[in-house]
Amino acid sequence: MSGIGVETQVSAPRFEPRFLHVAFIALVTLTFYAGTIDNYWIKDDLGVGAFTDGEHLDWGHLPSFWWPSHMTSEQYWRPIPITLGFVDYAFWGTNPCGYHVVNTLLHALVGVLVYLLANRLAGFANPTLGFVAGLAVVLNPIAPEAVVWVLQRMVLICAIFSLSAMLAWLKAIETGQTRWRVVGYLCLVGGLLSKEVIGTLPGVLFLMDLLYARADRSLRQRLLTAIRWAIPAALLLAAYIGCRYALWGRIDLKYAGLEPMEYARHNRVFELMGSSLASSVLPVNAGIFSESAREALRGAMLAAYALAALRGVWLLAVAPRFRRLVPLMAAFLVLSFAPTMLAFWIDERLFNGRFFYQPGIAVLLTVAVALWHSPRDAERGLDPPSWAGRIVPYVGSALLLGAFAISLAGGLRAFEQGSQQVRDVQKAIVRYATDLRDHGVEPVIVALDTPSQVRGVPTFETNLRLALQPPLVARAVPCIPLL
Repeated sequence: MSGIGVETQVSAPRFEPRFLHVAFIALVTLTFYAGTIDNYWIKDDLGVGAFTDGEHLDWGHLPSFWWPSHMTSEQYWRPIPITLGFVDYAFWGTNPCGYHVVNTLLHALVGVLVYLLANRLAGFANPTLGFVAGLAVVLNPIAPEAVVWVLQRMVLICAIFSLSAMLAWLKAIETGQTRWRVVGYLCLVGGLLSKEVIGTLPGVLFLMDLLYARADRSLRQRLLTAIRWAIPAALLLAAYIGCRYALWGRIDLKYAGLEPMEYARHNRVFELMGSSLASSVLPVNAGIFSESAREALRGAMLAAYALAALRGVWLLAVAPRFRRLVPLMAAFLVLSFAPTMLAFWIDERLFNGRFFYQPGIAVLLTVAVALWHSPRDAERGLDPPSWAGRIVPYVGSALLLGAFAISLAGGLRAFEQGSQQVRDVQKAIVRYATDLRDHGVEPVIVALDTPSQVRGVPTFETNLRLALQPPLVARAVPCIPLL
């Protein structure tokens, strides 16, 4: 049936998510991140006082984040994560535990959405592939910076909106119901107001219309449909860009107060691109693991990728669904990566790992599907060898998930140590300032070498003074931090 606001309907297979799969993905997330729940604030999280008037929660500050024309150095327009921060403060105050719980639950939700998306893209041929994809994402050692660093929940929220938009778009293509397109547009807007990188998502949605339309539709029909539904997305994106220009007279943003190209030169982004990508897909914190342990874990990850690649070559020959999934995930990877390219550098301790959180989803989803996809539409005479069909999925998954689990556990220890440093330094300075005040001396602390990182985990940098102000301490301690 066709008409205004209704597309030609495509027969969609039914899929009931397996409760045990979803529950286990959530349980694994909570189990691994449980040790970080009582972590203290790090780096920008120390600015939790932005939600207050210096002592109590002040909702009057919130409108300035929805239209942040006051920002001059770094023009971030991310009101949705900030609003969630205000809600968190209303419940938890300055206790970071509640914030960590929320971030961990958001990360678990990402894993569940990956589970749903992988199975839908693979035509529900084998629910295990979505299960492995979801586990790989929640266990990815590149993720802790986005999860444990509370402020970086914007990365998690953006990923949730991106995955939800893709699921809604597929539903719209399958059912022909316009309401799912509207859900996709709303997710796009929500993502834009969470983190700018989702601005390239319309390209992925456009490709979905080309790849996943009904098989009997011509290329011209597919293209016209894709263009038709891309126009509202383009208008929403144009409105967002127009608002950014109205706020700051520019459409891009600065990094650490630097222009994008200046930041890239300063941090040798292009020179280090190869090593940054290696750290992203083979994530093992060199600050935690010895060289031999690191090479062993990376070797296991490489072996899993190799097995997935071998099986993927066979799938490309026999599985039309896999042939559609590969270019779609390649586009998702490239378009998620492109907006951060000038700021993309990840060192061997996985510092800045948050930049590969969403691109990593595309990689791991593809790997899981390559390992586990059981094509119902495989051409006759091209069945896989018995070892490939029976052993490879289990061996590849065990290697990848096992190496990820060990690497993640070590990386999370680094975050515990980093947050402990912040807590210890804060307590020591407050105690010293209290002693001086007891003797009638008003202190001014000059930190000649402010701690910056612990094993790749950001700690203070320029935010030491925030740790010494209300609401984190009862009485402010004047501080001049030098790096």
